[in-house]
Amino acid sequence: MGYDKPVLEALQAAQELTELFEADFDVDRGGFTWWHDYGLDGVARTGLMDYLYGLLCAVEENLRSAAIHLHDLRTNRYTDDYALLKHMRENGRIPDYRMRTDAEAQREARTNAHEAGVFRATGSILDTLAGVVVGVGGLKFNIMMADLGSLQPLAKGADYPNAKVRKRLGLTEQSLDLNDPQGNLLRATRSSLLEAGPDGWLEWTQFSRNDRVHRASRMHTGIFTEDGKMARPFPRQPDHAETLAFRMANDVRKVHLTEDSVVTLEGVVGSVNAAVVGVLLACAALWRTRKAQPALITQPEWQWASAKPPRATTFDGYAADTIKMQRNPALAVSPRTARRLQAAKVMDGDHPTTT
Repeated sequence: MGYDKPVLEALQAAQELTELFEADFDVDRGGFTWWHDYGLDGVARTGLMDYLYGLLCAVEENLRSAAIHLHDLRTNRYTDDYALLKHMRENGRIPDYRMRTDAEAQREARTNAHEAGVFRATGSILDTLAGVVVGVGGLKFNIMMADLGSLQPLAKGADYPNAKVRKRLGLTEQSLDLNDPQGNLLRATRSSLLEAGPDGWLEWTQFSRNDRVHRASRMHTGIFTEDGKMARPFPRQPDHAETLAFRMANDVRKVHLTEDSVVTLEGVVGSVNAAVVGVLLACAALWRTRKAQPALITQPEWQWASAKPPRATTFDGYAADTIKMQRNPALAVSPRTARRLQAAKVMDGDHPTTT
């Protein structure tokens, strides 16, 4: 077991669905083998195939990113906490960070980068996972715009997907029927996400990701524990401005979680791992069902209707033409990628515009 142990089950579930997709690549006609009776033109059929496959690849990539950030954070925090506590014992005060060495500054920067990296990766996992659900479920929603918000609110109870979600995804009340395959996929997704951790974990994780990406930087809080160690907790309510939270709570235990940030991030990654497993197992089950009964759900062209041709770019880089191409350049790709490109009908300039 290596650095990716915390997300290994999710990676295995992603690999299972990846193999299902790959087995259905149609390298002759393009797209997936059983999608040819849905009335999709060649561009939509191949575009949806490739984008759906790419979303699943993004889930895997971000799972690995979350895992490596968590792995490196543990190592960095151990070293940094040891140095801080040593300074406290020897000098009786915290170090003046204006006078820190380059090595100390690097440790602080790495801690911040790895914490933010876990949140960014988990946010990307949740958004791309929602895109996979939209694609596999044949939901009437632009797949390139799909994110977790597309499936929210994830209300508990029998009325999910509620009227707001149904309208957004082009569903009727039929989706509330326990035999409806699209409704069942959405309910499995809802349950997998909400039940993957303690109450409120998903909302807290989303707020924390937004806090790191969009909001003002927070003060770094350290707490010396009774056993002589250092704890660095996360805010309990990352959707609140820091000073506002202090004024409202006036109690550090209400402003911050009462556990170290590494413990919190380990929990978040574990919850994401569990959520991905549940969602992708449901997606794999529906994929097999749809393949056996292609008429069960029609893949809507709406998912690709607003896709636009690549725009012309004026940016040529900072050192254009410094890569010297061979006379007959070749692109080296793996056999799996070659089949993907063949199924997307981009090999040898072969990209259909009609069915």
